[in-house]
Amino acid sequence: MKVIIALMIVVMVALSGSLIADSAAYTGPIYKEPFIQKTSKVFMRMLIRADSGEPKDQLSLGYMYLKGESVPQDSTKGIEWIKMAAAQGYGEACYFLGMLYLTGKYVEQDIVKARSYIKRANVHNYKPTITETLHSLDYIIEEER
Repeated sequence: MKVIIALMIVVMVALSGSLIADSAAYTGPIYKEPFIQKTSKVFMRMLIRADSGEPKDQLSLGYMYLKGESVPQDSTKGIEWIKMAAAQGYGEACYFLGMLYLTGKYVEQDIVKARSYIKRANVHNYKPTITETLHSLDYIIEEER
């Protein structure tokens, strides 16, 4: 997970010379946020796909909002994006949301919800390895170290 996010950030920084200045480029609901007007084309494409229902991009935005990576840190928005992806049955989002409920990070701890989301991830054929589980937990508790 960290590698994917790091790669996304590297790409955004590399492309930051070509910022979107035309507010007509995208008029969806998320565009109303001021930081969007100065964001790279790659990031804008991700926002458009997420806003149109692409669960992988919704999950990526959720991660970014939780950590404040390339966007203002906002755990409420982060959880909303992750829940949208999970509601579509995106296994990785279900699993990560389950881990958040298990640890109580960014959400109120709820073991019943944790089990439900993790079980849903399994139903949608997301079966993380022990290493992936440890990476998810590291990502969640990183700020506490």
